Formats: sequence, structure tokens, C-alpha cells
Amino acid sequence: MFFGKRFHGHQGSGLSGLDILVLSIIKNNPKISGYEISLKINNNFRGMWKASAGTIYPLLNRLAEKGYLDVEETVDNNRQKKLYSVSSQGLEKVKDMIEINLRNSIDTLGEYMKTVLKAVPTSLSVDDCFCGWPSRETHQESTLDEENYSLDNIERLQTAIQRLKVAKERYSKRIAHLESQIISYEKLLDKLKKGREEKARRIEILDEDADFEDFN
Repeated sequence: MFFGKRFHGHQGSGLSGLDILVLSIIKNNPKISGYEISLKINNNFRGMWKASAGTIYPLLNRLAEKGYLDVEETVDNNRQKKLYSVSSQGLEKVKDMIEINLRNSIDTLGEYMKTVLKAVPTSLSVDDCFCGWPSRETHQESTLDEENYSLDNIERLQTAIQRLKVAKERYSKRIAHLESQIISYEKLLDKLKKGREEKARRIEILDEDADFEDFN
């Protein structure tokens, strides 16, 4: 949704949402090829955006020219291959972009969804969409190999555990907030119901025959 948006930093030079995404992928996966970057984007954001060679490689060249990437040229199966890592300058740039723009971006996305769902109501509310966001966190364990005893696999498992603990803490805070809201709303509902009963004007209903005398 925000891939085309250009974010601005302290120095006035901006990065697009896709620039930040690619730099972040490279930071998380040092010495990664352009092809592997495309695969990660297409696998993780399928249905929303497709990374083509015509988009990724010019973007990587531009980021490298700005000094945000370190490029290592190697030969793999008699073919030249470029491996990318984020430079210290690139890391500072991403940090700068995120610190300035992250909150505004999240707030804007929330307002966007509220506006759209108000115009075209669906069975899902904004809270329904965001309460489990990001939803992929709980599915990362599927990439772990139960028969792989290498240090890399052990580190991946430790990282997964830490990530899940962070997610659990965040969701616990969210649940506590929702419970607090429910209690508050239930108290308000009780108050309004009691107030309505107290302020309601009672209408006395008389027997229809009470105003007539019986002359028989």
C-alpha cells in the first residue's frame, strides 16, 4: 500500500517504502543476492506486490551508488553474482527514516482503513484486522528444521522463541487494554440503564371501566 510513498529524513533526502523494505531484508540477510531478495518479497507479500528483476536490480544499483549498500562480486557456477550487505551509512539512513515516519505511517494506515470500512462496511472491523497484526509471527516456526543440529538452526530457534515472547507480551498488553475497555463500557452501560429507569416518566394506566358508573 505504501510502496510508492517517499519518506523524508533529517537530511531532506528520502527513501521509498520499497527502498526501506529492501534495505531491511538485506540487513536481516547479509550477503544476499538480488534474486533471493525478489523471492523473499514475492513469498512474503504475494497478492499485494510482485518484485520483478526490472524493479529490484535498478533499485539495488541506486542504493549502492548512494553508499547504502556494500556489494561483493563472486562467481557461482561460472556466473558472476553480486551479494549485498547494508553499509553503516545505509543502516543509519533506515533508522533515520523509521524514527521519523513509522508512527505517522501506522496512524495513516489506520485512518485509511477506517475511512474505507466506513464507506464500504464489511464483516471485519478495524480492530479485527489489526488485533493480530502482524499475523505471520506465529508461523515462523514452520521454517525450523527439527533434525538440524547446527548452530545456525539453534540460533534461529532461539530467535523464534524471543520473537514469540515479544509478541506474547504485546498481545497480553492488548488483551489487558481490551478487558479494561469492556469493564469501563459495562459500567457505563449499567449507569445509563439505571439513569434511564430513574428519569423515565411513569404513566399510570387506569382501568377502562373505572370512569363509568354501573346504573344496574
